[in-house]
Amino acid sequence: TQENVKKLRDRAKSESTLSDDLHLSTFVLTYAYVLTCVVKARGDDADQLVPFTYAADFRDRLDPPVPVNYFGNCVLPINFSGDKAKTFLGEDGFVNAVKILSDSIRRVSSRGAESIWDLYEEGLKFMELGT
Repeated sequence: TQENVKKLRDRAKSESTLSDDLHLSTFVLTYAYVLTCVVKARGDDADQLVPFTYAADFRDRLDPPVPVNYFGNCVLPINFSGDKAKTFLGEDGFVNAVKILSDSIRRVSSRGAESIWDLYEEGLKFMELGT
């Protein structure tokens, strides 16, 4: 509910030293909360890497921009796998997740889709099929 999102936003602001620099959208707050709950529920080793992904809409980030009435798909996956489970455990796990996601959203927003696509293609070279 909106009330729960407000509680998460207030928590992120009060527990973070960077509250003015955080992107506290409903998406970031909800994803961070669910991510920390899943990591805690799984009970993984604290040093295990935690992969997670979200889809970013790039329609308004193209140069030249697509027409306003464009009805199509321009979504790229944004992947993470460099943070260990211990980052999301403990009292500061939620705020750590908010910081990671917030930073990611800001980086995606500040780059053009072409540069993100280049990174995506580069990352595909290192993926193993079937994993």
